[in-house]
Amino acid sequence: RAAHDQAIVYNNRRSEVTYEDRHFRVMPGLAHVSNIPFSKSCVWGYAWRDGREFVGRLKYAVKWKLWKPSNHALFPRCFREMVMVLLRCHKHRGSSLSILPKRVLLYIINFCAYDWAGIPEEVTSVLRINDLQQQARRRRDEAIRIQREREYRRAQSLKERGTNLITKNKFIQAANECSQALAILQNGAGARRRKILFVETMSQLSECCLRIGQGLDVSLSRMLDEMEDSKMRRENELHSHLRFLEQGATYGLILLSKINRITDSKFVARSHHIVAESRLQFGRLARQLRSLQLEESKGDEGKDRPATALSGLQDSSSPPPTRRTHIMQEESALHAFRMAAAHYSSILHLNPDDSKAQSGLREARRVIEEMGHNAEK
Repeated sequence: RAAHDQAIVYNNRRSEVTYEDRHFRVMPGLAHVSNIPFSKSCVWGYAWRDGREFVGRLKYAVKWKLWKPSNHALFPRCFREMVMVLLRCHKHRGSSLSILPKRVLLYIINFCAYDWAGIPEEVTSVLRINDLQQQARRRRDEAIRIQREREYRRAQSLKERGTNLITKNKFIQAANECSQALAILQNGAGARRRKILFVETMSQLSECCLRIGQGLDVSLSRMLDEMEDSKMRRENELHSHLRFLEQGATYGLILLSKINRITDSKFVARSHHIVAESRLQFGRLARQLRSLQLEESKGDEGKDRPATALSGLQDSSSPPPTRRTHIMQEESALHAFRMAAAHYSSILHLNPDDSKAQSGLREARRVIEEMGHNAEK
C-alpha cells in the first residue's frame, strides 16, 4: 500500500445490485475499511462493515472466444448450423464457395462473432429476464426512495415542532418530538441531508435534556410545585434533574462520535459545551443531593417519609442512604467535574477566547481541588 493510503472508500448500500450490464454485475457486500490488509480493527473500530457497496469506476473488456473446429461445440446452435451449411456448400462443386480453399473458408468463419448467425434464443431469454429484473429493482428502489422521502419530511416536521416547543420552555415535550424524529432517521439510509438532520436533531435533544436538568422546564416545575413536603420536593427535583443531565451528556457524547470534525465543526464546539455544562451541573446537584441526604439522615432519622407525587423518581419507602452511598455520590460528582474540565479544555482548544468555557473550567478545577483536599482530610 502507498504511504498516504488511508482506506478503500465504500458507500452505504442503496439497492440490491450496485451496477449491472450485459456481462457484468456488482453486488453489495462486506467492506474492509482499514488500510492494513485483513486487519480486524481500524481508527473507527471494527474494520469489517456490512451493508456497503463499491464506489469508483470499473473498466473491463470482453474478449470473445473465436470459432475453430476444436471448440465448435461451445458455440450456439444457430452458429453451428451456419458453419455446417457453409461447409456443405464448399463441398458442392456448383457452389461459388467451392472455388475457395477449405483453409480460407475456415479462416473466414474464425472472424465471425458468436452472434453472426443471430442472437441465440437462450441469450435473448436471459436478456429478457434481466430486463424484467432491472425494471422490478428500479420500481422497488423508487418505492424505497419515496418512503425515505416521506420519513425525512416527517422527521423534519417533528424537529420543527420540537423547536417551537423549546421557545415555550416545554423541553420535555420537545425532547419527545426529537426522540421520535431520531427513531425515524436511524432506520433510513445514510444520505447526506439525513445525516445533517440527524446531527441537528441529536444536538437539539441533548440541549433539551440539559435545560430540563437546569430546572427550566415549566411542566416539570409545575409538577414538583404540587408536592407539599419541601424536603421531598427538593430531593425528587434533584433526582429528576440529575437523570436528565446524565442523558444530555450521553447524547452529547454520541453526537461527538457521529459528526465529522471538519465539515460539522460548528456542532463540535456545541456538543462539547452541552457535555461540559451537563457534567458541571450534574456535579453541582450531586453535591447538593449528598448534603441534603446527610442532613436528613441526621435530623429525620426514624421518621416516616411522605409518599412522593412523582412516579419513577425516588421510592419514598427506600431506606436512608448509607455511608457507602455518600462516598459513591462524592466519587460520581468528582468524575462529573473532571469530565466537565476535559470538555471545557477541548472547547478552549478550538476557541481560546470562549469566556463561558474559561469560567466553567475555572469552576471545575476549583471544585476538583477542593474535593481533593476534603478527601485527604
